[in-house]
Amino acid sequence: MQTRFNLKTELYEPSPDWSFSTWSDVFGRWWYEVRGPKGAWEGFGFWSEWEARQKARQAIILAH
Repeated sequence: MQTRFNLKTELYEPSPDWSFSTWSDVFGRWWYEVRGPKGAWEGFGFWSEWEARQKARQAIILAH
């Protein structure tokens, strides 16, 4: 089981049926999880919260 540090969940404002979460793991890597009407998926390996948030937003844009 993964321990999630600094977990934050936000709605994607241009399309409120989508949301994303960001968190860091025990090694200091940042992850994101995107959830919406087309499913849910994760990305990981980012060095900052900002980078993970940007990639999550990009994933939502690509999923539209």
